[in-house]
Amino acid sequence: MYRPFLPKVPISLLFTLLLITPGFCYQPQEVFRETFTNILDVSDVSSWAGDSRLTFNRLAMSGDGSRVAFIVSKTTCWDSDPICWKLYVINADGTGLLDLTPGSKSTSIDYLRMNEDGSKLFYYGNHSDFYYCLVDTRSCSLAVSDGVHGFDHRVPYSIDSKGDYIYFKHDDGWDEVSETYRRGLYSARVGGTKSR
Repeated sequence: MYRPFLPKVPISLLFTLLLITPGFCYQPQEVFRETFTNILDVSDVSSWAGDSRLTFNRLAMSGDGSRVAFIVSKTTCWDSDPICWKLYVINADGTGLLDLTPGSKSTSIDYLRMNEDGSKLFYYGNHSDFYYCLVDTRSCSLAVSDGVHGFDHRVPYSIDSKGDYIYFKHDDGWDEVSETYRRGLYSARVGGTKSR
């Protein structure tokens, strides 16, 4: 029987050789650490709140990553408070802070969305309507202006990448002619009327 010649090697040397042979055994893993960059501090957006405590919530980012929309709200808000929250847009690098808060006191704002380039911001407000803002001009309007007002829980909703169309569910209510409820998915050109 043939036996190959194997020199006697101390086990510690063999173990060391195995450790330094690439791909042969365990290689130490590279460690990556996350870094955080503070692009905005609450003190940058707190002048309107007096002594109230504020919180950041409801974030949305443009598809290209250039802008971030967010809401800053008081943790406790009273009926006597003239404003309970503010709507802002900021460039992703922390520059160009814009206040897009509507002029009248809204009871709620939720479900922020931004189009691809961050030029349009959408939100669901007052528990019943879709709004959109042209970010650069700071002008906000109803996104769908005909026949979709009311408390029918139209969220979730979606927008196309350009922000030209909005898609949503809607309950038109009882139709006397067909004797059925008219519920469905709808689309609308922003600033226009619904279509099925």
